[in-house]
Amino acid sequence: MLSDLEKEIEKLESKEKQLIEVATKLNSGKFYPLDFLSNAVINRSLKLIFGFTTLLKDDNFIAASHLVRCHLDNIIRFSASWIVDDPHDFATKVIDGTKIDSLKDKKGKLMKDWYLRNLLNKEYP
Repeated sequence: MLSDLEKEIEKLESKEKQLIEVATKLNSGKFYPLDFLSNAVINRSLKLIFGFTTLLKDDNFIAASHLVRCHLDNIIRFSASWIVDDPHDFATKVIDGTKIDSLKDKKGKLMKDWYLRNLLNKEYP
């Protein structure tokens, strides 16, 4: 019989398969800058899930808890790509090393983490 923690770990590990399926679909034709950024985010997510579940299995909850913030950073920063005028230009700048918090959204607001978090929080409280 699986414990509640083991069941939750299995759920997270199943997300790895879903992310790989999404990445496979992205890699099926022409590539655009946002595709490259998406692949980078997916790759980072896969590594974070693997690290998180490995730490949980080892009962290293303190170390695992720190990876939650990294995963949140992924979605917070990637969400910026759909509030800009040109997602491909945005992706190109990010890939070239421009920090997201120095870029502006379509409303002219700097996309600081707190700003992006607040926008996401409206849709996903």
